Amino acid sequence: MSNLSTASTVQGNTTRPVSSQPPPHLTDADIFRMLIAKFPSAYAALDPNLTASDMDRLVVRQWAVSDPASAIAWTTALPDGALRDSLIEQAALGWSDNNLSAAIAWAQQFPEPDLSQQLLATLGTELARTDPAGALGIAEGLPPSQSRDGLTQFASNQWAASDPNAALAWAAQVSDPTLRDNLLRSIVTVWSATQPAAAAQYAAANLPAIDQPQVAAAITQQWAMGDPAAAATWVSQSTPGPTRDAMTGSLLSTWASLNASAAATWATGLPDPAWRDQSLALLSQDVAARNSGLALQLADEIANPTIRAQSVSGLQP
Repeated sequence: MSNLSTASTVQGNTTRPVSSQPPPHLTDADIFRMLIAKFPSAYAALDPNLTASDMDRLVVRQWAVSDPASAIAWTTALPDGALRDSLIEQAALGWSDNNLSAAIAWAQQFPEPDLSQQLLATLGTELARTDPAGALGIAEGLPPSQSRDGLTQFASNQWAASDPNAALAWAAQVSDPTLRDNLLRSIVTVWSATQPAAAAQYAAANLPAIDQPQVAAAITQQWAMGDPAAAATWVSQSTPGPTRDAMTGSLLSTWASLNASAAATWATGLPDPAWRDQSLALLSQDVAARNSGLALQLADEIANPTIRAQSVSGLQP
């Protein structure tokens, strides 16, 4: 791709470079025409079904990979507006492909506070893929916002995949209680994909009771995907109540898609009559689309006549 010429360098305190400035009062259509005139081959290679603004973003990002100084200078000189901010963000991302630390340092010094924070959230997400702790350091320096919380969530989940205990220890120190609880729930769920038993034990001991049904159901789903029999044992050992109900529904819906017969054997053998009926009703609905005969058989096994009649009725075409 050819590059727009510029004599400027990328500097943190520059928003309107002296060289290569686009003319003022440009419309989005003007910007598209200018870019396509400079990079015709790049535009020709793109999917023609993309919108003009999407094409602009892709081309600017490619440009910044090879010449970040020129791309940054040109985009920051555009008239204020959503497209300008979007193109600056793409230029920063392109720069980050080759020098992420330099792009972050530039974004930290960018003199427009709102855009600086958005750039740092975006670049922090890129950093989180290889250095989640570093990305969380960036997030800690941002004011409360959806962008900050999104970066924090993504980075903590990335950390949880490699070191869940460290991620949990960090999240437990977050001062915002809503954000802290969201992070802990999410980290435990990520952890459960590789170590469901440990994640389940942590959740039961440390998370608020109000969060237990949702988190336990998520852990059960992850566990059942890899070892449904072990997940079933955990569910069977749980205390009756809303959390066990949520776990049961998650177990059965997951197990039914893997081995409906095994799930049916487990549900039929449950010792608590009310729990057994509830489980059979859930499972009959879960398997109905794939095996209507088994679904009806399970519904017929329900001891409570009211629940049985409701389940059979729900299976009728």
